[in-house]
Amino acid sequence: MTNLPNLPHGSSIPDGTIALTDSNGNFVMIRRCDVCFAAVIEAHDADYQEHIEWHERTDTNIPPTA
Repeated sequence: MTNLPNLPHGSSIPDGTIALTDSNGNFVMIRRCDVCFAAVIEAHDADYQEHIEWHERTDTNIPPTA
Protein backbone atom coordinates (compact mmCIF):
# COMPACT_ATOMS: atom_id res chain seq x y z
CA MET A 1 0.00 0.00 0.00
CA THR A 2 1.18 3.51 -0.74
CA ASN A 3 1.89 5.62 2.33
CA LEU A 4 1.78 9.38 2.65
CA PRO A 5 4.01 11.25 5.05
CA ASN A 6 2.23 12.65 8.09
CA LEU A 7 0.84 16.10 7.54
CA PRO A 8 2.11 18.80 9.87
CA HIS A 9 -0.13 19.50 12.85
CA GLY A 10 -2.78 21.99 11.91
CA SER A 11 -2.79 21.07 8.21
CA SER A 12 -6.15 20.69 6.57
CA ILE A 13 -7.35 18.48 3.76
CA PRO A 14 -9.96 20.07 1.49
CA ASP A 15 -13.34 18.47 0.79
CA GLY A 16 -13.43 16.42 -2.37
CA THR A 17 -10.56 14.74 -4.14
CA ILE A 18 -6.98 15.77 -4.79
CA ALA A 19 -5.27 14.28 -7.86
CA LEU A 20 -1.49 13.83 -7.89
CA THR A 21 1.18 12.15 -9.97
CA ASP A 22 3.94 10.44 -7.98
CA SER A 23 7.62 10.35 -8.90
CA ASN A 24 7.08 7.15 -10.91
CA GLY A 25 4.37 8.76 -13.02
CA ASN A 26 1.51 6.92 -11.29
CA PHE A 27 -1.77 8.82 -10.99
CA VAL A 28 -2.98 8.94 -7.38
CA MET A 29 -6.14 10.40 -5.90
CA ILE A 30 -6.47 11.41 -2.26
CA ARG A 31 -9.80 11.87 -0.50
CA ARG A 32 -10.61 13.12 2.96
CA CYS A 33 -12.42 10.50 5.04
CA ASP A 34 -15.87 11.73 6.08
CA VAL A 35 -15.55 9.77 9.32
CA CYS A 36 -12.05 10.46 10.67
CA PHE A 37 -10.90 13.21 8.29
CA ALA A 38 -7.76 11.25 7.35
CA ALA A 39 -6.20 11.51 3.90
CA VAL A 40 -7.14 8.26 2.15
CA ILE A 41 -5.36 7.18 -1.02
CA GLU A 42 -7.38 5.90 -3.97
CA ALA A 43 -4.85 3.80 -5.88
CA HIS A 44 -4.50 0.36 -7.44
CA ASP A 45 -3.84 -1.25 -4.04
CA ALA A 46 -5.90 0.92 -1.68
CA ASP A 47 -9.26 2.59 -1.83
CA TYR A 48 -11.67 4.75 0.07
CA GLN A 49 -14.37 2.07 0.29
CA GLU A 50 -11.96 -0.30 2.08
CA HIS A 51 -11.20 2.49 4.54
CA ILE A 52 -14.91 3.08 5.23
CA GLU A 53 -15.47 -0.68 5.68
CA TRP A 54 -12.60 -0.72 8.19
CA HIS A 55 -14.48 1.92 10.23
CA GLU A 56 -17.59 -0.28 10.13
CA ARG A 57 -15.68 -3.46 11.14
CA THR A 58 -13.92 -1.71 14.02
CA ASP A 59 -17.01 0.21 15.11
CA THR A 60 -15.18 3.50 14.63
CA ASN A 61 -17.76 4.94 12.25
CA ILE A 62 -18.69 7.97 14.36
CA PRO A 63 -17.06 11.20 13.21
CA PRO A 64 -14.83 12.86 15.80
CA THR A 65 -16.19 15.97 17.42
CA ALA A 66 -14.44 19.28 16.94
